[in-house]
Amino acid sequence: TDPANNAVAVGLDASLFTVVSKIGSCGYEVGLNKAGQIRIYGNRADGNGNTLSVSIGSAYVIKSVVFTFGASSNTPTGDLVLGSNTTTMTAADLTNVTKTYSDLSINSFSLKNTQVSSGSNNAQIYILSIAITYQLVAA
Repeated sequence: TDPANNAVAVGLDASLFTVVSKIGSCGYEVGLNKAGQIRIYGNRADGNGNTLSVSIGSAYVIKSVVFTFGASSNTPTGDLVLGSNTTTMTAADLTNVTKTYSDLSINSFSLKNTQVSSGSNNAQIYILSIAITYQLVAA
């Protein structure tokens, strides 16, 4: 896949969406697979895990985002940025749950794994699906 835009790897139209992943200090790329799940890896030592960012072209606006999170171990935490608003997410927000964010008017969102732990393993955030509702901006 094109390292600048991974939209196709997660089943999105690359002419509308840009999907970028930032490795952070965990040393692994975000796991992107449209047939399976997205894995956002953490680094328990410093909390500087992967970030997955999704943006849409300027002619469109994102109205809602629905995340379906799968099972995870090692109590992941994250920062979800919807437009300019940041929400700190706990393991309960990121494990075996569907989270819906509606009434949005944004051009981008991102999720960073911020887990810090003295445990023996890094947490992963498993995203089973992301449903994005968007519309053309009125001329």
